[in-house]
Amino acid sequence: MSLRAARRSLLLSRCTFPATQGRIRRGVPTAYAAFALNEQIRPGSDPPPVWPWKKGTTRGIAFHPLYSSVPEAAVSAREQALALTLLEERLQP
Repeated sequence: MSLRAARRSLLLSRCTFPATQGRIRRGVPTAYAAFALNEQIRPGSDPPPVWPWKKGTTRGIAFHPLYSSVPEAAVSAREQALALTLLEERLQP
């Protein structure tokens, strides 16, 4: 994103929601630690960012989502994507 586009986005957006950081918690990886990016971006030495969730599998720095249902939805979407990928592989000749 260019500086001009970023400035325009900030000036014209009606609302923005800054992330609120919490303490180290168990949760669902997000941002660069999420399933889609975790193999493409090398993490630093800091704990990964997570959405706090009691059934989460990763300990990291908590970033609270706007809606409390987001972590569970993210896990469900990941499982659905994996199932579809496996099905597509099985159906190919």
